[in-house]
Amino acid sequence: MIRSVYLCLAVASTGCASGSWTATIWGEDYVEVGIPASEFSDGCSATFADFSVTVTEAALLDGDGEVAGSAAAGSWTLTQPGPQEMDEVEVPGGQYTSARFVIGPSAGPAVQVAGTLTCPDATVTFDWSFDASTTYTCDLADLT
Repeated sequence: MIRSVYLCLAVASTGCASGSWTATIWGEDYVEVGIPASEFSDGCSATFADFSVTVTEAALLDGDGEVAGSAAAGSWTLTQPGPQEMDEVEVPGGQYTSARFVIGPSAGPAVQVAGTLTCPDATVTFDWSFDASTTYTCDLADLT
């Protein structure tokens, strides 16, 4: 289940055009479809009934690290297929090279994960909550 920690690293993506910034979030195949047995050394596989994250900050940063625009905070269920739009905000014209996202607790846990681990000899369900805040600063290519 080491991969499940990595999934949190890949939950946010951004795009920018014409003075607006759109922040999107998604779970990618490991969350949306599941983790296949080929990824585990013991032949297990995992599927997720719920993989929800609470984003308490989503900010587009200028070259000095100052916030140029902030997307709305909220909770998203990442088992839904494809990118989900978090928010679209107007930003001043310029070049932006990074964004900051904070996954943290608000009205509920920072991350809620429930699912099933199916192994050759047993099947177990899990339901985990994580309350720690984690900040991700992403370098963004070609944002002008």
